Amino acid sequence: QNCSAKLILRSKMRKHSVTIVVIVMLTMMAYGAALGFATITLVNPWGPALACLALAVVSYPLAARLWRRVVGSRFGWLPPLCHVVLATGVAMALFYALNFCFVSKSSLHTERAVVERLYTETHHRSKRVGRNRYVKGEPYKVYYMEVSLPGGWRKPIHLDRARYSATHLGDTIAIPVGRGLFGLSVIKR
Repeated sequence: QNCSAKLILRSKMRKHSVTIVVIVMLTMMAYGAALGFATITLVNPWGPALACLALAVVSYPLAARLWRRVVGSRFGWLPPLCHVVLATGVAMALFYALNFCFVSKSSLHTERAVVERLYTETHHRSKRVGRNRYVKGEPYKVYYMEVSLPGGWRKPIHLDRARYSATHLGDTIAIPVGRGLFGLSVIKR
């Protein structure tokens, strides 16, 4: 009798832990996707972020019961905080992804951008030295150029080594830009 109760409790704890891990991973993926799409969208990121935050705050009463059960806290600030953090990330990721994926073909055009800065960043590969043990490996360079678009937008663009060598400060390059689903301009590469 007592042993079966312990097994049921362990099973519930395991399910609860898996749920928490899935929620944390979903949150990180949502913010990563939002950040990735935000870098190629020509908009001040505070506007969409504040709109998504407001949407998350307003939507909490719909999910309050679920969050209380997941977090395990009936009262307090933890369930609303968890909901607002996750819902804001998911809303921003959806907003930027939908704006990027549904660019109207008729609005695609090229804009002339001026190369303002060329720079490199040094990253390091990871090197496996043993079972479950990794250390910093050999360095490698990642090449970027920062371009100035009409309208005052400055955006970094990732380059390969050959294009980095061929590009000079002050060069004018053509960048394809289109209007997305929500009317925001997106750099299409």
